[in-house]
Amino acid sequence: MKIAILFFAFQTIFSVCSLKTFKKASSEWSIFTKSNDVTVLGIFPELKSKHARHYKAAAKMWAKSGVEFAITSDNDKSFRKKFGDEKAQISPSIWAQVNFREDGSLRRGRKRRVGFFFEKKDLSYEQSVHEIQKFFYTTLLRPINFFPAETDAGQRVQMAIQSRMPKLFVTHNTKLGEDEMNILADINRRFLGKMHVIAVDIDDVTGASKMLLKSLNVDANGKTRGVFLYDTFSREVSEYPQALQKIVTDIDSFIQDKLSKYDDEDYRYEVRKKKKKRKKGKKKKRKKKNSDEL
Repeated sequence: MKIAILFFAFQTIFSVCSLKTFKKASSEWSIFTKSNDVTVLGIFPELKSKHARHYKAAAKMWAKSGVEFAITSDNDKSFRKKFGDEKAQISPSIWAQVNFREDGSLRRGRKRRVGFFFEKKDLSYEQSVHEIQKFFYTTLLRPINFFPAETDAGQRVQMAIQSRMPKLFVTHNTKLGEDEMNILADINRRFLGKMHVIAVDIDDVTGASKMLLKSLNVDANGKTRGVFLYDTFSREVSEYPQALQKIVTDIDSFIQDKLSKYDDEDYRYEVRKKKKKRKKGKKKKRKKKNSDEL
């Protein structure tokens, strides 16, 4: 896949993830969250529990995403008290703290918190990691991702680019207006977990935007407000016939027409299975038969 070759050349997504361990919600934790735009904390009764392993596996896939991950057993329940969460008292949980609001606008000061709970206890390893990945992709990325990058989210934009979800690319050469941002945020809300919305600056001086669009066979024709749907499954591009400012509810039918043929299995994230270590057994020595033995 051309897009994978293009962007994985810049960075390796699947690499070692440093997971910070906290014993309690101390000043060290406060510094950790304030010094990073987006943080994720996994709360588990045991750091080596099944759900903790699933969380670590999913976090490893976001190793170079610009997101910082942490884990705790929260023995003194200081995190549970801090988050004011009753479910966390009886269920392992994951908490994301992000520096943007639900509409995508940046949020200064206290971060917005979003929780994920392991309520389905009969899930397999692959299913569980998939559910966590789905939570990451719908929570840690802003509703509208800007390419090549924003000052606070360059690496996270790359996560949206390499995701298996289809993309709605919007080309622009000037800053998107408030009305346009609201339109795109509404589209993202309706297709959350099924599609990424990515705004591409066609006047990017680095040339990365042209490389991206060319790799996907997107012919923007210099359109400052072009709208293109890239189907990652069929690897086809469809252009929305109207300009961004004229988008109305019929864009839903346009997107549905292209994506309705896919089911939940198509959106399932690929999960790297752990290789089982083979137990070294003692080799049985075969007794050599004597030449005169029948």
